[in-house]
Amino acid sequence: AAQTAATEQLIKTNLTDPLSVIGVEAEFVQPTFQYINVNTSFRYNVSATNLTLEGINSKVKNTIETYFANNTGKFNDVIRKSRLQSVVDAADASVLGNDIDLTMTSRFVPVKNTAGSFIRSAYTINFLSTIAAPQMTAAESIITSSRFVYNSKVCTLRNAPLHSTKIQIIDINSNVIVDNVGSYDPTTGTVSLTGFLPESIVSGQDFISVNAIPRDDSVFKPLRNTLITIGSNTANGIPDADQALSVVGVTN
Repeated sequence: AAQTAATEQLIKTNLTDPLSVIGVEAEFVQPTFQYINVNTSFRYNVSATNLTLEGINSKVKNTIETYFANNTGKFNDVIRKSRLQSVVDAADASVLGNDIDLTMTSRFVPVKNTAGSFIRSAYTINFLSTIAAPQMTAAESIITSSRFVYNSKVCTLRNAPLHSTKIQIIDINSNVIVDNVGSYDPTTGTVSLTGFLPESIVSGQDFISVNAIPRDDSVFKPLRNTLITIGSNTANGIPDADQALSVVGVTN
């Protein structure tokens, strides 16, 4: 944070201030990041490639990484699922088709006191897109999170089952530890936590990741100060099972 402030001051002193209109000051707005998680399932013709399953999976994942590297990182970048699917189809001559699921991840940093301990606080986590409506079962959770420690238990967040937007804290065995710690709003794309107080973060990072399934994953358009970047990236190749086993047509 101190380095960022120093950099901003250097830019103001050497660039924006000399060029600014009298009485007008430059305002720096820190970007927020929206992580897009890519889960790809694709069919491929094993006869059309000498790559192993691991090799073709790696090639598809690298293709997706390159697509994001070339098409994100700037304001106003747009990710379109149809374009991404075309890129995957062209990744290797053996790829016959693919299905891609895109989800969103936002991060928030829990507040600490001067002694370095987390304190009870409220948080609003924003997403780039509207969020899917809640489903019936816990296995269909729309909202999930990375792990943190709460009451000496490793826990995560999820929205409650039975079509509820209520946010719960659950342990790794899906036992409910706190029944209501907030809610999510599908229309505004926000998750609100109230009185949230973790003891620590399992990853060792200073942030907790909150994941959301979008209502529509066909396109992601960033807001004014939002940058899109790739989150998790998984690929699962499925050998084509419908290859011809005999000559088709008329023979003499």
